Amino acid sequence: NTMMVYRVRFLRQLHQFAGRASLASAATPAPSSPPASASEHLGGGAKLKADAASIAGLTGLGLAAVGGVYLLLSGRHREAPPVEASLPGERLDRSRIPGGLVRALQEGKCFGFVGAGASKNAGSPVFVELLQHLCKHTPEDDRVLEGAYRSANELRALAEGDEMWEMTNYELDKVQFDLFRIFKYSHMQELSQQKFPWKSPWEIKSDAYNRQRKAFLDLPFVGFATWNWDNLLDLALVVEPLPRHFSEDLWTRVSEGWAARDRGRRSLFKLNGSITAKEGDPCAAVFGEDDYKAVEEDRRRFHQEVGKRFSICTLGLRMESEETPYNPVGMRWWSPVGSAAGSDREHYVILPQAKPGSAEEKRIFEMEATYRVKVITFPLFDEEGKYLDPPVGLAELLERIREEVNRPDA
Repeated sequence: NTMMVYRVRFLRQLHQFAGRASLASAATPAPSSPPASASEHLGGGAKLKADAASIAGLTGLGLAAVGGVYLLLSGRHREAPPVEASLPGERLDRSRIPGGLVRALQEGKCFGFVGAGASKNAGSPVFVELLQHLCKHTPEDDRVLEGAYRSANELRALAEGDEMWEMTNYELDKVQFDLFRIFKYSHMQELSQQKFPWKSPWEIKSDAYNRQRKAFLDLPFVGFATWNWDNLLDLALVVEPLPRHFSEDLWTRVSEGWAARDRGRRSLFKLNGSITAKEGDPCAAVFGEDDYKAVEEDRRRFHQEVGKRFSICTLGLRMESEETPYNPVGMRWWSPVGSAAGSDREHYVILPQAKPGSAEEKRIFEMEATYRVKVITFPLFDEEGKYLDPPVGLAELLERIREEVNRPDA
C-alpha cells in the first residue's frame, strides 16, 4: 500500500509539470492496438512498472548504441551537427544555457513548442484533471455507443480514484473520444471552459507564473506552436489555426513578424484548435477521433516544415515516446524520414531537473542519444522531494536565457 501511494504521488507530480492542460491536446488517432513502446516517461505514458523494466535493460553503452544504430540505419546521421550528449552514468550540467540556443534566438531561427507544463504555475488543470471533471457530468447510461470504448457509467467511475493517472496517452485519448461522442461539440466546449475561468492572463495572481510568462515572451522566438486549451499566450501573439497549406509565403510571413522586432506580430499556431472558437470556425477545437485522423497529415507536415527551417525548443512537453504527439522531434511526426535528428538544426528541450538514477534521467539520456537534442533543466523540487515554494525554477531559467540573448557581447 505504501508503494502504491508513493507511485501515484510520483505520477501526479510528473503530470503537474508536463501533464496536458488541454482536453484534446494529444492528437492521437487511436490505433487498432495499443502502442508497442513502453518507454513513456516524465508523466502519463506507459505504466511506471513497464517503463522502469524496459528502461533498466537499456543501461550503459547499450542505450547510446540504440540511438547510434537508429541514426545509422536511418541514413540521417551525417546531416546532424555534433551535439554534446552524455552516456548513461555521465551527468552533464544541464542547467547551462547552450550557445547554440542563444544564437538561434538572436538570429530568428528558433521556434517554440509550448505544452501544458508551461501553464501549470498559472493554475491550469492537467489533462487527467480535466477528463475527471468531464466524466463527472456524463449521464447515467450503461450502453456503449457505436464506435465507443466505454459506457457513460464506466466513464463516470473514472472520475474518482487514481486509475486515469496511470493511463497511457493512448488510453486517455480513448476516454476523450468517448466523452465527445456523448457531449458533442457545444456541451464539450461549455464543460471544458469551466476549468479555465480566466479571460485574460492579467487575471492570474501567481507571481511565479507572471515572471515566467514575461521572460518567455521576451525571448525572440520566431514563432510558437501549442496544444494547450488555455489562452495565456493568445493575447500577446497572433493566433492562427493549424495550416492546411505550406507555401514559402507562410514561412516568409512568420519570419517577418520576428524581423519587425514587434513581438506582438509573431504567430501562435493552435495545433488542436481553441475551446473559445465556435464549431466550424477555422480555429475550432478538434475533439473527435475522426477529426484527429483528418488533420494528422497536416500536423506531420507542420512539424517537418518547422524542423527543417528552425531550431526547435520545447517547453512543458513530456517527450515521452515516439507515439505521443508531444514530441516535436520524434518519429511520430518525422516518419518516414527518421526523426528531427536528421535535420541540420540543433534542437533543445527544457525539462525539470531529474533525480540521479531516476526514470526521468534515463529518458533524458535516451533523448540526447536518439534525437541529438540538448536538454536544459531547471529545479522543480527541493532536496526533500517537495515542490519549490514559490515555484520559480522555470522563471529563473528563462530569465537567464533572456540575459544571455541580450548581452551586448553575446
